Amino acid sequence: MFIERIIEAVERLETFPEMGRRVPEAEEENIREIIFQNYRIIYWLETEQVLILTILHAARDFNKTRNAWVVN
Repeated sequence: MFIERIIEAVERLETFPEMGRRVPEAEEENIREIIFQNYRIIYWLETEQVLILTILHAARDFNKTRNAWVVN
């Protein structure tokens, strides 16, 4: 199933948290993403923790959705 494959992609971050690239639109270096099909799985990378911020369809505008999940 689709959801199960997204979960598998996210679970890989547990072993390889730096596998995602830095999000080009984000100023913060800790905001990273992995691509799964047509989706961007955007996450916050800390030393010992990965926090999933959002799963965003690639056609959506990153900057328009950012206020809903901004990290302070």
